Amino acid sequence: VCPGLVDLHTHLKPFSSPEYATDAAVCYPFGVTAAVDAGTVAESSFESGLTLRFFPTVGIRDGKACLEKAEKLLAFYGDRAIGVKVYAPALAGGGAPLLREICAFAHEKGKKVMVHCTDTAMPMEELLGCLSEGDIATHVFHGSAHSAEEDGFASLLDARRRGVVLDAGIAGHVHLDYEVAAKAA
Repeated sequence: VCPGLVDLHTHLKPFSSPEYATDAAVCYPFGVTAAVDAGTVAESSFESGLTLRFFPTVGIRDGKACLEKAEKLLAFYGDRAIGVKVYAPALAGGGAPLLREICAFAHEKGKKVMVHCTDTAMPMEELLGCLSEGDIATHVFHGSAHSAEEDGFASLLDARRRGVVLDAGIAGHVHLDYEVAAKAA
């Protein structure tokens, strides 16, 4: 017997993008009673019975952070908003300076940053170097360009020492390369 489980990285309807979101009801058969929507794009007062927390997405357009919508979602969800989510592929036009700007935005509000690391345009070392204690790097064992394997996992070890949370973010085997994960282990 254990307390209800927590899913720290999910995409739920109606909060996340419909193409990736799933129904909250899928949580219960697995014993999950609390979930974090890690890619919130919509305001909703939908109640599922789950204890919910949120990571509003920071949109990026033409190499610039669109912070207004994230600001609005942070205000809407209040204390239930843990931080903001950034998709590393979208950082291509602005790189590390853009990620540092987004981190500063979140940290000034007392929030964390979650970075989706798959298909990033910058080396993992550079990406992780922008994150601070308590920030989250998700999908860290991906096998696409700029995986953590390219520096022998030194960037992951350094990030862990600095208090960055490393999330495997398995996502139905989409963002996890088992060979990379095995080498890291």
